[in-house]
Amino acid sequence: MNLLAHAALAYLSLDELPGVKKEGEIAAFLTGSLMADFCRGCNLADYSGTLALAIQQHRAIDYETDASSEFIACRQALAAAGAPRHTASILVDMFWGHILAADWKQLVEPGCGLDLSAFSSLLYGILNTVRQDRKKDDVERANMGAEIGVSPAFARAAVWMVDYHWFEGLARRSGIAQSLQGLSRRLSGADELAKSISLLDTQEELLRKALYAFWPRLVAFSRQWAADHCEC
Repeated sequence: MNLLAHAALAYLSLDELPGVKKEGEIAAFLTGSLMADFCRGCNLADYSGTLALAIQQHRAIDYETDASSEFIACRQALAAAGAPRHTASILVDMFWGHILAADWKQLVEPGCGLDLSAFSSLLYGILNTVRQDRKKDDVERANMGAEIGVSPAFARAAVWMVDYHWFEGLARRSGIAQSLQGLSRRLSGADELAKSISLLDTQEELLRKALYAFWPRLVAFSRQWAADHCEC
């Protein structure tokens, strides 16, 4: 799942984690939900309990998503439609992020009570506490993860998420195109990824129907996972 979805699912799970809300750890939980992809192979013991819990939930959500019939069907459809080799899963993730943002009012706002702009502002406020440490000198920056409790890779990513208003940008086709362009530069062997925006035009109806079918189950899964792992 994409980062906006992970943050939304974490937020929608908070009622199952009264300890997190009681201890004022909401920011840490949302941070962990966003950070998980930037600390692969990390030792969870290096992070606070709330951060580690959110990272674990993020990973459980990814496993649940990858195994879902909707995700598999969309991945196969994009591959058949010409997605570059080994990129179909990435494209489903990105295109679902676009649909989630574009249809936020229908899919997420009823549950969280915040429109996309307000929810994005909440996330930027959290990310700004991370990005402030990017202003430290190079020696301090090398130890950034230990100092502020997040991975250095995530601290770097926080800068562009805020500067480019990344979450709201997902709602626009141009925002997705820009994200794909960035991924094509960063991922080895994904030079053609940026051109895959054309697949959104031909496959959007299928992708939207699949996400609408899967999203309520994923919300329920996320809430149940939180309830099962709550140490309250």
